[in-house]
Formats: sequence, C-alpha cells, structure tokens
Amino acid sequence: RILPTGVEDSLVLYRRLVHEAGASMLTIHGRNRHQKGHNTGKADWDAIRRVVDELGHIVPILANGGISNMDDVRECLRVTK
Repeated sequence: RILPTGVEDSLVLYRRLVHEAGASMLTIHGRNRHQKGHNTGKADWDAIRRVVDELGHIVPILANGGISNMDDVRECLRVTK
C-alpha cells in the first residue's frame, strides 16, 4: 500500500525493504489503508509509477489496485511503465 502520509514516505520504506531487508520484488497497492469500504476511491497509479521510477531498475514492481477488466490493465500499464 501507499502510506497515508504519501508516496515520499512510502519510497523511504520501500527503499529500506529492498536494500536492508533484501526484498526481491515489490507489489504496490495504489491505495492507502484508509481507502476502504465507502472511502475506497481510485487507486493511485501515478504513485506506483513513482515507485517504478525509483526502484524498478533494482527489483520488479507489480501494480495492484483498481484493475477489474482488460481496459484497466492497459491503462495501468500505460501509467506505470
């Protein structure tokens, strides 16, 4: 998930997971923990793109969230590649 405080704080955590914990892949859900139920909202694929830009050359990044059909898949790939 993206941390409720934003993508910058999330990047700090993800860098630590990759460098210190040795993560070999990250799956990023494009919502924060407060976005559930009636507050779900749209997944933030732009935030996932920031993670891909920062860490995608080190580990594979999988986008997750807001994908329910092939059009969503195509749009998510367009935004996050």
